[in-house]
Amino acid sequence: MTADRLAAGVFVVAMLLLAAGRVGRLPVRRGGVALSAGLVTALLLAIGPAAVDWNVIALLAGLMALAGLAEHAGLFRPLRDRLVRLTPHRALATAVVGMAAASALFLNDAAMVVLLPLLLPPLRSQGLEPVSVVVLLAVASNVGSLLTPFGNPQNAALAAAAGLSMEDFLLQQGPVAAVGLAFLVAVARCVPREVRGPRGEADGPAPRDGKRTSGGSRGPVLAAIALAGFLALAATAQWTGVPYGVAAVLAATALYLGLRVGDRAADRAVLGALDLNILALFVGLYLLTAGLGAWLPGIPLPRSLWEVGLVVAAAGNLVGNVPAVLVLLRAEPAWSVAHGAFLVTASTLGGTFLLGGSAVNLIAAESARRQGVGVGFVAFLRRAVPLGVPLFGFGLAWRILGPG
Repeated sequence: MTADRLAAGVFVVAMLLLAAGRVGRLPVRRGGVALSAGLVTALLLAIGPAAVDWNVIALLAGLMALAGLAEHAGLFRPLRDRLVRLTPHRALATAVVGMAAASALFLNDAAMVVLLPLLLPPLRSQGLEPVSVVVLLAVASNVGSLLTPFGNPQNAALAAAAGLSMEDFLLQQGPVAAVGLAFLVAVARCVPREVRGPRGEADGPAPRDGKRTSGGSRGPVLAAIALAGFLALAATAQWTGVPYGVAAVLAATALYLGLRVGDRAADRAVLGALDLNILALFVGLYLLTAGLGAWLPGIPLPRSLWEVGLVVAAAGNLVGNVPAVLVLLRAEPAWSVAHGAFLVTASTLGGTFLLGGSAVNLIAAESARRQGVGVGFVAFLRRAVPLGVPLFGFGLAWRILGPG
């Protein structure tokens, strides 16, 4: 058997495992599967490290660290504290907007890791049904991530391949994100209340915060300065030539050094925020898909963008939107670059339907589980589809029929 055929077999097995999500009762670590398959493909086809876009990897790692350090510094505490002073549905609407904004700024995976543990307890203490809250925040995270080239991992890959700037994202994805967020805020006012006993006893513990923030009162200021510095570098990247990945690492490093003085807890904040599974997934997928040209001549795409959108959404929900986008970028690079903005919308909103449709959905479910809230496949599906279908439909319609 030739190396090309072996590489094709490795690819098929890897995609099946990513789609299944488990072997028997054992859950599959998608990062481990992708990295193992990618390394085998690299050995079979003599693929070197240059196949990996290390700028994208640096961007993901830098934003994860920046988000973790910002949370440790107390940047997000005012949002959490505000929730307990609002009525339940206003609190949820505020949390939806906060999650969307943080996802646009920090990468949606990182935003979910740091924000859901802060936001879920006060929302539960107000009697809001917790599974609906988790699903709504996960969908809001996906919607908010549309706004920037570093809002989610597939955005980063498409921005790097198609040369899409922050301005491009704001102009092209802004209307979709704005309408989507308005829709989710309206839905937040309809989320049911839980009743299991007297008020204040039924819906989880009241929010407590015995955690000491790093940097004292100057911590939030340092975090805000670091974030502003990153955004300034990102916004001017086309003139300064500073890649997004370098900007993210510089901002995270500056904040770490500012918080690290006299406080070693900043070390734990960085290590806790780095999602090695996501990073391994990306490195592995870059290596795995780099070999497609050796055995896959191309993917026959439908002529209609409506049909392509449905195919992208279906593939994303089967194997995850990141693998689906990277496969398309490798197999049909010219088409993918020409339709970069369309793929951003289709892959991101198409990943809102199923629990495995995007990494942020899985992160939300796992974080909720640690807080005693079980979000299974069916429970997620029942609540996400009524949100995802109109969002996805509007997003495709805007991309295909809208101006520009």
